[in-house]
Amino acid sequence: MWTQVGAGVDTWAFVGLVLVGVVAAATALAAGGVAPSGPTTSTAGPSDAPAPGHLSPTAVHWNDTYTPGSESGVLLEGVPAADGGFLLVGSFGPPDGTDRSAVAVRVDAAGSVEWVWSLQGYGNATLAGAIQRDDGGFVVAGTRRTPEEGPRRLVAGLTPGGDVAWQDTYGSGRVTDVVPAPDGALIVGGDEAGHITANGGEIWVEQYPEADINDAARIGDGYVLAGSSTADEDPDRLLVRIDGTGETLWRARRDAAGPDRYVDVVVERDIIYAGGAAPLGDGSDVHPSVSAVHPNGTHDRSRTKRRGRPGEAVTGVSAAERGALTAIRGDERSRLAVFARTVAGATVDVDARLASVTALGDGRYLLTGSRDGEAFAAVVRPDVEAGGSLFATEPDDPDRADPQSDTAGASGASGDEGSAEDEGVDLPPPPALGGVPPVVTLALVVAAAVTSLFAIAVTALSLRQL
Repeated sequence: MWTQVGAGVDTWAFVGLVLVGVVAAATALAAGGVAPSGPTTSTAGPSDAPAPGHLSPTAVHWNDTYTPGSESGVLLEGVPAADGGFLLVGSFGPPDGTDRSAVAVRVDAAGSVEWVWSLQGYGNATLAGAIQRDDGGFVVAGTRRTPEEGPRRLVAGLTPGGDVAWQDTYGSGRVTDVVPAPDGALIVGGDEAGHITANGGEIWVEQYPEADINDAARIGDGYVLAGSSTADEDPDRLLVRIDGTGETLWRARRDAAGPDRYVDVVVERDIIYAGGAAPLGDGSDVHPSVSAVHPNGTHDRSRTKRRGRPGEAVTGVSAAERGALTAIRGDERSRLAVFARTVAGATVDVDARLASVTALGDGRYLLTGSRDGEAFAAVVRPDVEAGGSLFATEPDDPDRADPQSDTAGASGASGDEGSAEDEGVDLPPPPALGGVPPVVTLALVVAAAVTSLFAIAVTALSLRQL
């Protein structure tokens, strides 16, 4: 019979057993740590959990194609709206690429279409970017081309219901991106950037010689422009930081033996991540590449994949918990890869040709591009470390993607990610995503050892008294 606490030998034996349990728990905690917190990709129970290396179907919140009739299409960018929906922009048109119409597709939080706006009758036109205005409407920007005028910068303001509030062109050239700006928007493309009001009024326009700008991002009170330098025969990766009035603060150019360029840029934790394509040191074919640059223009590190697939390049860069999430597009399909401190880990295959990836701030990402020739968009919560594939092919229809399938094999680690450019000082370690700090682990180990000795002594005393 067990006696009350504080009386007799059996009590001490009970205490000894309890302390042994504490030792085991503390040892396990110190050795294994606490599982990192954060978004999960599956709610499956033990009996129906996905196989290792595969993504749960819950990783795909929704995905759809939006091209009408027999036309082809592509969505170049998507932006989240205040009500939880999205605006998707790009172009629709014949498969031969002629007479394409610029389109903006408004969808709700589940991807269902609410309205579509298109610009037709200008030869070829496409929208490359959009932002939402304070009144719930949108500013969309892109390029229209006619045989008589050539390419011209197109910008329009749309009401929350999809009607045209205003529309204008801003000289010859193309627009490749639009980002929010105080009281309006910044539009970029070619060698120019311009600040316009929410109603289309021009505030300032600046030219940046020997630059071809593909993307822009807000940083501090100004912007960083990403693209390529046209000073030499082969383009070189180029970043230009400007203030709120368009004045150049610095230019950072990365020279390599062969053509290279940045196509997208994001600022995360005061680090500029720019992605695109670059050759290796021997000037061979270009490969996916990401660079990290400090706000003062100091290059930190670049990483170019040695073992990429044919035709691959980074087409989109977005914020991630540990650096940047990149969309790497190949000839037939794409991949998502996290560059933490510009080092790529495992990747998730995506059965679509991605044009952009946008962080939604809660572990989800908005993807846009094309799939089987049709305009495509999806909202996903990818578990990149687990590998696997999104939108894997249905067994009975090998030419069509299944939006809810996770039957494709894992891609595993991405292999050798080194580069001749692997240089510079490491970025500060990313914030901890969970787990036990080293100091706490050490304290637990010491406590476990002391408790073990005490438990052994108590147990020995109990046995002696028995």
